[in-house]
Amino acid sequence: MANKKVLLNHQGHSERGAAVERPTVLVIISLTILLCQLSCPVFGAVIWQDEFNGPNLDTNIWTTEVGGHGWGNGELQYYTSRIDGTANANAYIESGKLVIEARREGYGGKQFTSARLISKNNLTFKYGTIEARIKMADLANGLWPAFWLLGVNIDEVSWPDCGEIDIVEMGSAGAISAGTVNRKVDATAHWENGGGYAGYGLSDYTATAAYNDYHLFKVTWTPTLITAYLDGSAFWWFDISGGAGSDLEEFHEHMFIILNMAVGGWNYVEITNPALITALPTAGSSEKMYIDWIRISDNAWTELWNGSDGDFDNDGNADMVDFSILAKYWLETNCGSLGDCENADVDDDGDVDFYDLKVLMSDWLLL
Repeated sequence: MANKKVLLNHQGHSERGAAVERPTVLVIISLTILLCQLSCPVFGAVIWQDEFNGPNLDTNIWTTEVGGHGWGNGELQYYTSRIDGTANANAYIESGKLVIEARREGYGGKQFTSARLISKNNLTFKYGTIEARIKMADLANGLWPAFWLLGVNIDEVSWPDCGEIDIVEMGSAGAISAGTVNRKVDATAHWENGGGYAGYGLSDYTATAAYNDYHLFKVTWTPTLITAYLDGSAFWWFDISGGAGSDLEEFHEHMFIILNMAVGGWNYVEITNPALITALPTAGSSEKMYIDWIRISDNAWTELWNGSDGDFDNDGNADMVDFSILAKYWLETNCGSLGDCENADVDDDGDVDFYDLKVLMSDWLLL
């Protein structure tokens, strides 16, 4: 989202009087929290959705991540930028559905291709309910589809410090061994703990193979609890109420959406030999993951970053509540701790202070 990048990377300078005393970052935080308390949203309402009804993928929301470097898991596919009408597209709209298609084909030094779509820089949110209606590919064996969230500050702090919420992933080695690869659904949280990695997840099962029909995959996220659902039934709960005191601050910041279907890997699937990817047995064979829709609903704490009109809480008005959301996002994204605020200096004067907030407001008023 071009306007968002301007807001967060403004290199101009504000005029100022020499005698003005500058408030601290703590004052700015207090101001934004106070402004956020003015909001009166309709809780439970859908505040963003993609029904995939257009002729093409909405590139104002979704961008492709490209590459064949294994993605930290030793994955065997090359994620391409081929979408919609492109020959051999790996992501496209078909009959009101988003299709992600993995294919056995030589490309970029790999023997498989697929797609990885992200909403980073275009749509992010903190807290709320996110749900999708998805029909999985036939995963047996070697395919790894996922619908998940990743912290917006991944480029600054890396993984797992940014935090990750897996709403659904399927295709694990354990499910392959148990003969439930097309039924076992995993939901997991990943985060940094004490300088190392921590993760917690649980599983549930569809009644029949998930490629036979559509299923609902949902996560509700509040300041105290993350809950995962399969077809309306909760099966995984994760208490995040400890916040930074329990080293869970990752789950109190904005995240973006990822949709992808990986092929193999030493992690999760535990298949690294292309010959053993039986889901794609011959050259040109493919499998498809269908996404009918994705929706985000509001709760008492939801913050949504979407679009370029300044109406971040989607109430029909661009007002001070929206600016408070913008200011909080600015702090969370660029000033993860009070000792590491270099990127929050939007007026580029060497200080993080009231004048940065003033520049931020000026840019917001131009939206």
